[in-house]
Amino acid sequence: RLVGNLCFRHRGCQDLLRDTGTINVVLRACRDDVHNPQLREWSVLALRNACEGNDRNQAHVDAIERAPREVVHSDELDDAGLQVEVDGMTGKLKVKRRAT
Repeated sequence: RLVGNLCFRHRGCQDLLRDTGTINVVLRACRDDVHNPQLREWSVLALRNACEGNDRNQAHVDAIERAPREVVHSDELDDAGLQVEVDGMTGKLKVKRRAT
């Protein structure tokens, strides 16, 4: 909440958020969290306030790669006999049966 409120129409705080890498932290918080259900909403508000009227912050967010970079393997995938990989060309996930 604090980050979102501090960045509201305050160029210095907006720039500080970008310069310290905190925009990336805010972006990572833009997800569902069962233990803190309002986290996503406050993160989206903080991101909106950080980017409002700030072309450099908008460009920073736009430049972040949206494709997944790696797959975290889980026991559930192993139990199902599945293997998930990231296609290096498209950035899409590929699911295939694991060789037995």
